[in-house]
Amino acid sequence: MESEYNSFKEGSVYISENYSLREYGLVRLKKALGNSFNNASVRLARELGLEEVYDYYKSYGFQLPRSAEHYGYSLVLGNPSITLEQLVYSYAELVPPIQLSPQGRKSKLQGEEKMQLLSPSGRENSRERDEEQSKFLLYDILSDPDNRDVSFGVNSILNTSIPQAVKTGTSSDFRDNLVVSYHPDLVV
Repeated sequence: MESEYNSFKEGSVYISENYSLREYGLVRLKKALGNSFNNASVRLARELGLEEVYDYYKSYGFQLPRSAEHYGYSLVLGNPSITLEQLVYSYAELVPPIQLSPQGRKSKLQGEEKMQLLSPSGRENSRERDEEQSKFLLYDILSDPDNRDVSFGVNSILNTSIPQAVKTGTSSDFRDNLVVSYHPDLVV
């Protein structure tokens, strides 16, 4: 749903729009992320706190010399200050641990294995466990073709035989588009 957000500039508001310029009403977060619905990303950033998002990017090595308010919600939708190289390296950091199958092949976690990863693992550092869980959940959401069907269609070119997470982005004037895909062995 379209909403107005703080633009951090006196007398103006920021209105988030989806690439399609259509509204989809209330949708689950996994559908919103998989379909690259901009409003969901901006709303999530507002709920988390823009400063928290800014600090997260900085912790991954993004070079952001100005304050969080200077960038505003463009931090979550794409910003000229964030280079494509920085973006690709950040996705490389998001690759979750993938279990080996009995045959030695990598496989997406299923059922009980997924629940084991999501349950407390006895680690002393709960932040490390939380980050591992978050990486897995994000990978699981972005690698599921069913979560991309609204924007990209059921038979999308983004659906390949290799299980991969896919995230798309668009510049604010809709001139530039990008697709970042990541898998335990490769970021494209």
